[in-house]
Amino acid sequence: MRDVLFSGRWGTISPKSVEAQAAIADFMDRKHGLCLNSAYAALEALLRSLDIGYGDEVIVASYSNAVDSMTVSCVGAKPVFCDIDYDRCTISVESVKESITEKTKAVIVDSYAGDCGDLDTLSKLCKENHMYLIENVGDELVKNKQATATVMDIGKKNSLNTGLAGALVTDIDDIYNAFYAYHNCGRSPVATDNLKVQDFVG
Repeated sequence: MRDVLFSGRWGTISPKSVEAQAAIADFMDRKHGLCLNSAYAALEALLRSLDIGYGDEVIVASYSNAVDSMTVSCVGAKPVFCDIDYDRCTISVESVKESITEKTKAVIVDSYAGDCGDLDTLSKLCKENHMYLIENVGDELVKNKQATATVMDIGKKNSLNTGLAGALVTDIDDIYNAFYAYHNCGRSPVATDNLKVQDFVG
């Protein structure tokens, strides 16, 4: 932390942040990683990157982190609440099936004690219905490749708390590029001109 404070470089594109993003992506076996100031910000940027907004529905568990439904509402979409699996306290696959409509664009699963539920079945269900599967793993780092993208809350358990932070990991280039642009004032990660702004507000 001292190195960062005295380096004169800060933010999510500074050298230490870039190192951390690469380490998180590597640990999660994903191609891309990007840190933001909070998991809430990461989830909002992800939903916007997936072009989810007004008129869309996103399925969330009725018993989970309130950030899921609040972020869905923040981008203008409608959170649709599902039951949970009583034995695992994770989102119920059967309830998800019953909640799918023509407006459903994504399912957000939340980690309960390191368990995100039946991701294999949910992943297959989402693919069949052309929906995104998003993991919000909170403080847990869950290694799997079932979800379109994973958002995590990092920094809570540090003895020296410098504030909460969030991260996103994904293997999908288009999602990462849009997510990056939203986080960096509309600038693309592949733009040679640092001032080149894409079709994102940022």
